Amino acid sequence: MSRNTLLSVMLSTFALSALSTPARADDKELRDLFRQAVSSFEQREIEDSVKKLQELFAQDPSSDLAYEFSEEGGYRLFLGMISEGGDVATMAKKLLRLAEIRRKKDRPSVSRIRDLLEEMRKNDWVESRIAMEKLVSEVGPYVVPHVVAVLADERDDEYRATVLQMLIKMGEMAVLPLAELLKSSNSYLQQQVVIALGHIRDLRAVPYLLYLHEDPGTDRHVKDEAVESLERITGRQPGGLGSAKDWLLFDAHRYYNEHPAVAFNYYKDYLVWTWDDEGEGKLDYREVPAFQWNEQMAEELSYLALQNDPSYNPGWDMLVNAYVAQAVEAEAIYEVVEAKLNANEREGIIDGVEINLVELIDALDKGQQARERVRMLCLSRGNEVLFRALYRAMADKKIDVAVDIVATLEELEVKIEDLPAEGVSLANFLENARPRTMPTPDLSSPDNNERRGGSNQPSNQPAPSNEPAAEPETEPATDPDADPDQPGGRPRRTRSSGIFDPYRDLMAALEGNSADVLSSPDVSSLEVPQGFAPGTSLPAALDYEDKRVRFQAAITLANLGLKDRYANADAVITELADAVGQLGQRVVLVVENDLGIRNRLVALVKSLGHLAFSVEKGNYALHRARMFPAEDLIIFSTDLNADGSADDMTAEEFVNEMRKDYRTDKIPVMLLTSSSDRRTYEANMGDKVAGVIPHDIREVALKDKLDLVFDTPSFRGDSKSKAIELAASAAEALAGLDPRDGVYPTDNAELHSALTQCIELQPDAVRIPALHAIGRLRVHDAFDNALAIFNNLDNEAEVRIAAAYAVGELLRDKDLSDQTFISLKAGMAEEDINLSMAAAEALGKAHIDPERALQIFLEQRVD
Repeated sequence: MSRNTLLSVMLSTFALSALSTPARADDKELRDLFRQAVSSFEQREIEDSVKKLQELFAQDPSSDLAYEFSEEGGYRLFLGMISEGGDVATMAKKLLRLAEIRRKKDRPSVSRIRDLLEEMRKNDWVESRIAMEKLVSEVGPYVVPHVVAVLADERDDEYRATVLQMLIKMGEMAVLPLAELLKSSNSYLQQQVVIALGHIRDLRAVPYLLYLHEDPGTDRHVKDEAVESLERITGRQPGGLGSAKDWLLFDAHRYYNEHPAVAFNYYKDYLVWTWDDEGEGKLDYREVPAFQWNEQMAEELSYLALQNDPSYNPGWDMLVNAYVAQAVEAEAIYEVVEAKLNANEREGIIDGVEINLVELIDALDKGQQARERVRMLCLSRGNEVLFRALYRAMADKKIDVAVDIVATLEELEVKIEDLPAEGVSLANFLENARPRTMPTPDLSSPDNNERRGGSNQPSNQPAPSNEPAAEPETEPATDPDADPDQPGGRPRRTRSSGIFDPYRDLMAALEGNSADVLSSPDVSSLEVPQGFAPGTSLPAALDYEDKRVRFQAAITLANLGLKDRYANADAVITELADAVGQLGQRVVLVVENDLGIRNRLVALVKSLGHLAFSVEKGNYALHRARMFPAEDLIIFSTDLNADGSADDMTAEEFVNEMRKDYRTDKIPVMLLTSSSDRRTYEANMGDKVAGVIPHDIREVALKDKLDLVFDTPSFRGDSKSKAIELAASAAEALAGLDPRDGVYPTDNAELHSALTQCIELQPDAVRIPALHAIGRLRVHDAFDNALAIFNNLDNEAEVRIAAAYAVGELLRDKDLSDQTFISLKAGMAEEDINLSMAAAEALGKAHIDPERALQIFLEQRVD
């Protein structure tokens, strides 16, 4: 959907009344200017709107007033202005950022934090502890920048000890800002932070402590404290933990994959902490959107790993993936917000979480910057870094990231020598890049169920055969007489993820309070497999399990204009044929465990001209919908786990899970049930689903039901725009191939059939490049279809011109039939000069006898 489409719906229902504060004269004038600017924008008088907003800012409006304007205008107005671009977008962003100052007034003020710190400093033990509790519960990590000077002060031992107790009591919330303080050049400050982290005993501190311990510039006293803190957290000395860069990479990878062992936040704001070592040093932070926090944390940790070892390839791979993920996720959230606004849903809410528009704008800006960094990395270090990152994205099942990386490779200069030679086997390349949670024949075996751990999270290396089942969350036993507020007396706080991952042994060690099974992270599964060049990832993507990656890889490789063969080149044509032949149709997923019912319904759906797929379990269906959200409708059987006892989802659970996720909440669900239960489900779930149909439904009735779903504004509008865009790109790639160079087998029956069907079924955006491909590749089976499109006066002129090109190419040096001659000659009389010229050009490519040439001359003769 184009962002400019927002302009037709903005300000429809979201104008809010002004705040009740009595207006001053200047405030009234500014309100009038704002409303005039809005009115001008609505009437498409963009320059006047910008002028009014400039006049408004010239009078220095307060943040309170800007907040009022942001509430009055609502998401639609500001998103529309931002979509417009140019000066009006700049002014809208400026106003929103000014309003954000007012929004943040609810946060604990600096004066409040300082007052509480002074209260905590008092000799009165009760007052000091009350202030400490308030700092922990009300202020949280925002207090850390205010105690840096105290931690670095070697004189006031008593107050410094109190501050340390407060930080240790804060626990997990204090870990990330404290870890950032380890970048300070002040060794005494480092020493105090190391002590605090050791007593908090959070596993996330391990990479930072190891990094500090390995740094040759670290003070030896700090190193000694780091050893003690690492022992306190893990039960081992640094020598038994592996390298800092491996730990940093694994935590970066776990943040990136939203692993619950690290990617959690107990505070309402999502912060990335930064240390500036200039002067006495300053700890600061930047707020980031909740949806992007994990990627930015992955970026920070990857960067730290590369500081540890600039030649560390897995660190570069993770950094590129984090950059790309920031861009694609921000754009995806933007599209979701935009779609919800156009559907007249509550503005700015996704999965029950409010999306701050300023944060979203900043995320889009940072995403664009991240894309630029990726390109600069490739220009400075070569395409290898992007090839490696593509493998990482495929292994992590980050489909959007993988697609984006493949598309970026098209923009760069990929050479034939970058790719594996023809005949090289790619069979084992993607072995570690397969999803562990995808359905497999032995999925129900005890071993596999144990490994799955009830999670949809991907894993990154093969599971050992004796892997233990996930243990429940526990609190290890501690000394009952220990004071939890004293260093060394705090109970160890641990968590069990219940997910298989490379930290399994380490987590088990902490759960069981035993150091015997603790091992260093294994990064081998995060690297391109040995024996393969990094460039292998691009042609190997043609074999990936998700078709979006396969299609984009085929489009990119076709568009690179390579003149020699390479490994897996034949798959390009197969995937392009699949892309142009399928994506223009509606996709229906049938979820039914009865083979007879399932096959009958799939056949009915296909007979109605839709694509139909089927799975046996609701868990599989939910996974598919999230990983490849291209389904337009899911038909779900109520017989699946009807009593709630099986290892699957009930119909109600499935519908609820679909609605929780922004990737699937727009996909309608239709229930399939017995005739006797139909009315019951209509009564109980009719308002949650798109319909209820019986097992024995007939074709005519099913067609009516599907038409009711697909003939709605959302489906008529934008629901397949991405699919159509991809199909069009595939057709354009085919039209750009040269069949004479022999790189791709274009004389392919599957391809010819797909293109022939494509020009009948797809919208014009796909038909036009497909017709060019038909002409370019000499798809003679499509001649009659192309001629019929040209003869159909209801078709747009651009479509008929493309059809004329296809007809002409297929007629090269061939004799004309009478009907073809009459059609093209009539086309030369069209009023549209481009269309008449296209018809003339088509005739010129055929073999025309003198008598027909004279007819054309006489008709075109000017009196």
